[in-house]
Amino acid sequence: MDGIEAIVEHILADAREKAAQIEAGAAEQIDQIKTQADQACAVIRQEADHKGQQAAASVINRASSQAALESRRVLLEARQTLIDEVIAEATRQLSELDAAEKKDLYVRMIQATGASGGAVTTNAADQALMQEVVAVLGKSWELSGEPGTFSGGLILSRGRIEENLTFDLLVRNLRPQLAALAAGILFPDAG
Repeated sequence: MDGIEAIVEHILADAREKAAQIEAGAAEQIDQIKTQADQACAVIRQEADHKGQQAAASVINRASSQAALESRRVLLEARQTLIDEVIAEATRQLSELDAAEKKDLYVRMIQATGASGGAVTTNAADQALMQEVVAVLGKSWELSGEPGTFSGGLILSRGRIEENLTFDLLVRNLRPQLAALAAGILFPDAG
């Protein structure tokens, strides 16, 4: 039996040696696979970092552009508000001209229409002044009995034709030109 045991022992020794070789080969393969996986992971991390940096840069660019747009919008709104205030103040100052200047303005406004006669309506505050204007224009003009409810200016009536020359309407009709003029004066470097 010693011979059989020796054969079994030899077979077992060969099997152990083969198992050790297989185990060493597997360990080597594991190390290679781990090294390859580590390299692939490093590449993936680099790509992810690069993509993350690109995404962050894109987000920063979008945020910067959005902030610039918002800044321009706020600046334009502030400028528009200031222009509106200037136009409103100019309209208010027209209504508050002294009597001589306002009388001259009303005469020129009526003469500029080319009308040769009719009725003139003004607000209650300018009724007395308008009597002087009508006197300057001549007998073909008369002052309307009822004052208008507008802040300044006048309305000319000739039969069924009415010309609205109130300051509010004149300013509204000339608003684009007045806004451009005010912007040019207030913001000469904006362009």
